[in-house]
Amino acid sequence: MRVVKTECSCGEPILIEINAKQTCRIDGKRPFYPDQGLPDGCSPNEYNVNGICVFRCRKCGKVIDDECPEAALGTRINIDTIIEWSAI
Repeated sequence: MRVVKTECSCGEPILIEINAKQTCRIDGKRPFYPDQGLPDGCSPNEYNVNGICVFRCRKCGKVIDDECPEAALGTRINIDTIIEWSAI
């Protein structure tokens, strides 16, 4: 999994998976939180944490695409900021 480390303008850490297999975005990006888990009540047998996308920041409520340049729809990613990430 190729991931870019970034943060919202308020300082909340955000990771962006590149060429994600499970995402609803047409550009293949999947923004998520480093400590993201399934919401309460969701069974891991029915839902996959690797399919969850963040749309708004949980700290400030702003749209992630507007606050993190790396998450902007359709933009290129700086290769220097990509890290290898092993999912939980």
